[in-house]
Amino acid sequence: MLDFIILILVLIELIYLIYEDYKNKKNRKKLKAVIHVNGIRGKSTVTRLIHGALKAKEDKRVFAKTTGTLPMTIDNDYKEELIVRKSRSNIKEQIKIIEKAVEEKSDYLVIECMAVNPLLQKVSQEKILYGDIGVLTNVRLDHTEEMGENLLEIAQSLSSFIPKNGVLITSEEKYFHVLEKYSKKVSTKIIKAKPKEEYSRINFPENVACAIEVCKLFDIDEEAALKAMESFVRDPYDLRLYKFDKGGIFINGLSINDPDSSELVYKNLAKKHSWQDKKLVLLINNRPDRGYRAKHMVDLSKRLKPDEIIIAGSFSKYLSRQLKDFSRKIITSPADLDFSLYDENTIIYAVGNIANHGDQILDKVKKEAREYV
Repeated sequence: MLDFIILILVLIELIYLIYEDYKNKKNRKKLKAVIHVNGIRGKSTVTRLIHGALKAKEDKRVFAKTTGTLPMTIDNDYKEELIVRKSRSNIKEQIKIIEKAVEEKSDYLVIECMAVNPLLQKVSQEKILYGDIGVLTNVRLDHTEEMGENLLEIAQSLSSFIPKNGVLITSEEKYFHVLEKYSKKVSTKIIKAKPKEEYSRINFPENVACAIEVCKLFDIDEEAALKAMESFVRDPYDLRLYKFDKGGIFINGLSINDPDSSELVYKNLAKKHSWQDKKLVLLINNRPDRGYRAKHMVDLSKRLKPDEIIIAGSFSKYLSRQLKDFSRKIITSPADLDFSLYDENTIIYAVGNIANHGDQILDKVKKEAREYV
């Protein structure tokens, strides 16, 4: 009797999966195109830039989904809606997003890749989204447990999502040849996005360049795309600067994570604002399930050589030991942070992770400082 019940349950599950696949394919055919955005840094921002830029033509209805710090959908009228998950994230969530985009009568779906594991990236692309256009922002040293221990392995892992017989757009320079090789294998055209300094007024030039190349595929010229992107809906945890009453500057880099991007962001900001002679305080916050990022933050510290390091969150003792050559202190709570100690000669750069103490640190900053442009 038990075997019979198990058999019935298996058959019911199989029938449901077949129906779910049929319904998803039917919904997918109602969309004119799906733009699938992947990469290590900037996925959410590029998704939002493309969403805003495609709306440069009023006849285009565009739906978007980001899976950054907070998973969100953005509809045709720029309305954001938080995705509430009852359990851990699962790539099957993308099926519901396609369905919602169709319900909104959208022509185009711009969707951020939510998978880290290369196999799941491939399944998401080839069995759920069927993306026509892939956008790969960059290759950086992160998610090493799932994607590989070095940048070459990570580039190869990211190639799993490249659409077959489609288009791949990327601003990646160093590992472009790897992406090109994989694109040829699946008969996909690869386009190298070319950043321009003038794009920096909107966002990082590499991100903007990717969005512009997508727009060109839909007959939207660069000028129209840039104008539309000027008012794109930013991620609530996007890179932002804050200024305290005594003049100290706080940089929210908690969502950047990897050492290469974290270093590049700070050096670009320091050059732009002439901060070379200011005191640098590096605030490192780590989450308990990302031990490898603690190692990456040690690497970043040695590159930036801050005057002071504040350690928050997990792996604090490890970080303190590894950074013994620096002036450092451990805080056990955001309440221990006294931003009144820092004047106009100080830059506080928060890095690592938004999870753990990150949200609380940002809440404290927003209460005590004003956004600084």
